[in-house]
Amino acid sequence: MLRPPGEPWQETARAFVGVCKSALWTPSGETARAWLHGRGLTDESIKAAGLGLNLVDSFPPRSSWGLPAVPKKREGGKVWLPRGIVIPWTINGQLWKVNIRRPNGDLKADDTKYIQAAGSTDAWSTNGLYHADALDVAKSAVIVEGELDALSIQQAADDLVIPVATGSTHGARKVRWLARLAACPRVLVSFDSDEAGEAAARFWIDILPGARRWRPYWSDASQMLQDGADVRAWVAAGLGTQKRDYPPATTVATNDGDGVASLRDEYAPLLLELWGRDIIGPLACWIWFEVERLPMEVWIAFGFYADLEFYERIKEGIETGPDFRNKAHLRGALMALYDYIETSPSRGT
Repeated sequence: MLRPPGEPWQETARAFVGVCKSALWTPSGETARAWLHGRGLTDESIKAAGLGLNLVDSFPPRSSWGLPAVPKKREGGKVWLPRGIVIPWTINGQLWKVNIRRPNGDLKADDTKYIQAAGSTDAWSTNGLYHADALDVAKSAVIVEGELDALSIQQAADDLVIPVATGSTHGARKVRWLARLAACPRVLVSFDSDEAGEAAARFWIDILPGARRWRPYWSDASQMLQDGADVRAWVAAGLGTQKRDYPPATTVATNDGDGVASLRDEYAPLLLELWGRDIIGPLACWIWFEVERLPMEVWIAFGFYADLEFYERIKEGIETGPDFRNKAHLRGALMALYDYIETSPSRGT
């Protein structure tokens, strides 16, 4: 089940992030702030992202972060929190990752620039999508690798697009995020202009309908902002040369004649907005594989049952294509379920 780290980790991580946020704006954070300003980021962008500064290396015990002990390690092992810029990954109020960008002066040859706090590695490090909760069906998106790339685009062109970061070339390849991105009208795939970036871009272009490769003019978006390039113009050019044709949205199916409950009236506008976008497949897969925890009454409320018959019905609709007479109903019901799951108080239990 795709979910953020548990509550004991959340509590400690939130406390750590809070202390680091405060430290960044003290006299001791002057050098770190200057480095971020040198990357082109403003104080407003830095504060909005919740960036912080860890002043010194620390090695608290894993138990203090709610993590199991590592066998044969002294005191069960430690959590390495190096000094550096702290970047929290907060999605819908939950921390999925705490990433720390180490100072260049601390790095030796081949050292890793970024260290993730234990507990946000392994299962979670490739599962989150930075800034995912900002995705909107009415706004285009840009996929990048690094958080600083996303923040650079956010600062320069937040009225045009919603930037998200995978954290690595193989990160965020989960149906949950694919579904959210597939619902966006346009997706620019803007990984770094290197071999790894090109390989990662191919994955997203192949799986997301209408996505296009839009390479940074420099090595990445952060470098563009740092060097004074017009990041906004680059984004606008990517959106302006992208063309997608949607079938007309003139009617909304409210009853399929086979006993499936009618769409609720409040989802009709959303259905019209999304008509013609190829999101049924990703949403159906996401629901089928990841929300078995939903109580049966929820499925009944939307006219479906969590069994093989439901899966086969969705599969039939996908394979039949636009002529499938239940397509509009399925789209609306899936979006309704997705909305319910994302906002449910019991989510993740």
